[in-house]
Amino acid sequence: MALCGVLPRFLRPGMTRLKGIATDQLVEIKVQEAMIDVIGGEMDTATTRLNQVNAKMKNTLKRAGGATSLLVKMCLVILILALCLYIYRMVA
Repeated sequence: MALCGVLPRFLRPGMTRLKGIATDQLVEIKVQEAMIDVIGGEMDTATTRLNQVNAKMKNTLKRAGGATSLLVKMCLVILILALCLYIYRMVA
């Protein structure tokens, strides 16, 4: 500290304490930066894996979609007809 000779004696302890705080913060920032780098790599791996799983799921649903879609449509038609019949009986 080049300014130590110029600073009044009562400011020196405060400046020394501030220097210690700044040094501790720098160390903490470097530690957190390393942690972020690790997490970033893990996130990249997880994102890649998730994209692969989504692509497989899309293909599986596409292949199975014909029968499933037809079954759902049939159930909806039956449900609508039953509802219409119920309403007709209530009105009549």
